[in-house]
Amino acid sequence: MRGISRRGQQHSIARTAHYDVRDIDRERRDRVLTALEAASNEVSARRGVAIATELVNADPPTVCDPAILAALEASAIAAGKSYKKMVARAYHDSSFVSCIAPTAMLFIPCRGGVSHRPDEYASPEWIGGGVHVLARTLAALAA
Repeated sequence: MRGISRRGQQHSIARTAHYDVRDIDRERRDRVLTALEAASNEVSARRGVAIATELVNADPPTVCDPAILAALEASAIAAGKSYKKMVARAYHDSSFVSCIAPTAMLFIPCRGGVSHRPDEYASPEWIGGGVHVLARTLAALAA
């Protein structure tokens, strides 16, 4: 959850604030949204200021397909690659594809853990390893 002032300054009073609330548990996420709404209403009444809130979206969390995850894990092991099960809280195409087909995601490491930025870098070795695991996974699922 983050609040960002329009000027990007921490010492100023923000005219607008944007909150991005994500969770793998829909009910817990919704409790946070409800708490934010209640706190906004309380501050509005106590301070006599108008506070408007807008819910941009509340898509449900996406759960990856267990069979695909198992195939990815088996493929990583067979390829001799280390792996880590992760929760991706960002929106990905899989969030929408999962509505019509089983999905899972395969990530490869980026230098310094930096992703979705201009300075993102993945080595050719890691890219090749990811392709190898993906190819094994697709072959296993097609069998």
